[in-house]
Amino acid sequence: MVDITQHNPAALQGELKNKICTLHRSFFDLEIGEAARYLEARDLIYVFSEKKSGEVVGTVAVKWIEYEKSIIIYLGNVVFCERYQRQNFTSHAIFQSYLKTLFKFPGKKIYFSVFMTTPKAYNMGKRFPHHFPCPQKKTPDEVLSIMKIVANKIAGAENYSLCNDIIVVNNFKKKKFMRNPSKETIKSYDGFFEEINPDFIKGNQLLSVFPVTYKEVFLMAWNSFYYVVKKMQKNLNKA
Repeated sequence: MVDITQHNPAALQGELKNKICTLHRSFFDLEIGEAARYLEARDLIYVFSEKKSGEVVGTVAVKWIEYEKSIIIYLGNVVFCERYQRQNFTSHAIFQSYLKTLFKFPGKKIYFSVFMTTPKAYNMGKRFPHHFPCPQKKTPDEVLSIMKIVANKIAGAENYSLCNDIIVVNNFKKKKFMRNPSKETIKSYDGFFEEINPDFIKGNQLLSVFPVTYKEVFLMAWNSFYYVVKKMQKNLNKA
């Protein structure tokens, strides 16, 4: 069983903070101070921990970025232990973040944004028919402006490249990326990720933006509801 808790990253201390930073450093080439600094720059972090052992097995962090009449929910620090990477935990964090945003920033147009490291991560775009960049249509100017805001705010102007509507970030170097090459051969659903970010094997990340519709929110709600029901069923079976 996995517990999901929410924390203010800037207020994290002691053992929990060390566990989170250790998990991040196991995936990315970061010093302990760098890991802590990236963590503290977020507004909220979801921590996924094994109930019995207390081991931190995953995190998803949120940074809210205001831009004119829009609010961008940046999802970062998305790291999960290998044995939990097939679980649908990210949907839970996305849905909860969306609800918080509705109350925190009423009336704002909502976008999600994320730096994608692998073709497998890019496949989440299938849930968002209007994700950008995409091969079917040009990125609208409004969305491209949001992409630039996120790139500058999160990565820094010196750490990304822009070509038309493609933004690639190169300041997060993933460790052990080819530890098991057979597992990294999972293709993106349309082949677009590998085409526009061929150096993803080196750790380069593709900046993606997702305008949110009610249909997609309903699907996220269903995924979260399904997770809660399954968790309750397991607890009842153990009782």
